[in-house]
This record gives sequence, structure tokens and C-alpha cells, in this order.
Amino acid sequence: MTRGKLRKVLGCDAVIDERCSKYQQKKRVCAEHLQADAVRCKRGGNELYRFCQQCGKLEQLNRFQGKKRSCRMSLAKRRTNSSHLEAQRSEGTTPAASPHPTFYELWPAATPNSNSCASDSTQRCGDAAS
Repeated sequence: MTRGKLRKVLGCDAVIDERCSKYQQKKRVCAEHLQADAVRCKRGGNELYRFCQQCGKLEQLNRFQGKKRSCRMSLAKRRTNSSHLEAQRSEGTTPAASPHPTFYELWPAATPNSNSCASDSTQRCGDAAS
């Protein structure tokens, strides 16, 4: 099977081979369709798609705002990340705590206590307590 038969865009007859960029080969989309406003995708029915430059995949056209090349989800992620980092820079604070639970929150029994090796600098791990 040749690379040309693995295209994702319906009706595209461009040959995607070693002469194309590595990116085009990897994504299986020709240069013309990477930049197209809308394409029909194989296995996509009648839905229209556009290539998202941030996600690196064909996404449904309704996920884009206007003529933008990045889907709303990736734009929202970037906006959130950049505003969060900008706020930290202006406040001079360290990065905020993660919204995800920490290891010790999930497994409280693993929390270091006063008898642990880490809390007693005179005792080494594996040594018996005196």
C-alpha cells in the first residue's frame, strides 16, 4: 500500500510520499488541505472539517471561530495558561497549587511522620531506632 492511499481528506488525489514534508506524511494531509478553510474527511460523513494547527488534527468546522486555524478548545487552553502565567509574573508568586489531588491527599497513610527517616537526620533508612 502506498502512502498516497492513506490520505484523510475525501477526494484528495495528491500523492503523499517522501517528497512531501515529514509533517504532511505524519498527518496524512497534503499542504493544500492543511491550509484549506474546510474539507470533507473520510469517515466523516457530510461534516466539514478544518485542520487545527494547535491540535495537529482535522476537527469539525463548528469547533472553530471564524477563519481561525486553531479550534476553540486549544485557544481556551492557551488563553487560560497565558493569563494564569501572566498573573503569577505580575504578582511575583510561585506557580499555584495544582487543582489535582497530591499523592499524600490520595494516600494519607503514606504521609511522612515523626518516626520516618526523612524527619530524623541522625538516623539512616534501614537503621534500627535507638
